[in-house]
Amino acid sequence: MKKELIEQKKKILRRISVTEYRELLAFVEKVYLADYELKILLARKCSNLFFALLELTREEDGARVRRLYDEKFSGKVKPIIISDRALPYYAKNIQNGEIHRLLIADDVIIHGRTIYQLYKQIEELARENNIIVDVFSFAENENDVLKETCIQNAIVDKLVSIHAWRAIVDTIIDVLYLSGRPYTSYVPNIVLKSASVPGQAVKRFLQKEKVCTLHNQTHAQLNLYSYAWIDPKSWKFALFQSMRFYLNEDLGLYIIAPMVSLMPVSGNSLFTYKEILSEFIQKDYKEKMSEFNEELVYRVIVYVISALWSRYFLFVKSLRRKKLTLAARFWIRISCSS
Repeated sequence: MKKELIEQKKKILRRISVTEYRELLAFVEKVYLADYELKILLARKCSNLFFALLELTREEDGARVRRLYDEKFSGKVKPIIISDRALPYYAKNIQNGEIHRLLIADDVIIHGRTIYQLYKQIEELARENNIIVDVFSFAENENDVLKETCIQNAIVDKLVSIHAWRAIVDTIIDVLYLSGRPYTSYVPNIVLKSASVPGQAVKRFLQKEKVCTLHNQTHAQLNLYSYAWIDPKSWKFALFQSMRFYLNEDLGLYIIAPMVSLMPVSGNSLFTYKEILSEFIQKDYKEKMSEFNEELVYRVIVYVISALWSRYFLFVKSLRRKKLTLAARFWIRISCSS
């Protein structure tokens, strides 16, 4: 096992027991090895938990899970794993009958409403095709879950009381932070070494600017610190633009999560954004961004604009570079012309 994974494991075991650690890895293993063409992990906790622990899961016990995966899917098309926020990207594949077996996975089923809404979306997309949809969950509230079949038939690792599921949720969020993974979904993030030139620039920015410190005693004991900053400057196309900063002192990392909240937009405006941002959107995404898939269009636009904002922030607000990247120059262009 690589040194980085050993350090990650040590940090996680400062917060949870070996038994809890093994249980979480067993859940990730079950999802990872399950034979479905498309696996949808609910954002934000489940999708981030899966990818935070995936390499540990693969490499524990002498890389047992990695070998099992390679053997199981050798010579086969490997499963696609996405968060539910990416479902619009695969909507046509489901509609066209290209997906026959689909898995929904969540960390904790509290009432099951989110899973049920997602299940109904998939059912509507696949109404003319036969598709198997199963549900996995790490834990489920033993009371007050929906009586819908998809929830009742969910494959659950453990049934827990209301107090227990709240503790599990807190544990999972802490595991994310200890693993150096932000608790975000469809916005981009940047990971910087705190000793690097950009990392030191961020440190100076946090010391100089009026940022909000998000106090959490448990996180402070684990050398984890969170900050939030909203740009006081107003852009015409945005309600606001903000930055979340997560400092993991033990890992020596800053994780930056930018977010631009757009002004309300109509369908026509969405496609104007698409054309303006065209050079920053991958070809396969552009091809699927149509009037029949406005949710995907909106999510891609928010993601791209937030990414541009982060580049502008790093090069102009923090590093104060005169020679700008293409992305930073582009941000200035769209903000001035909006």
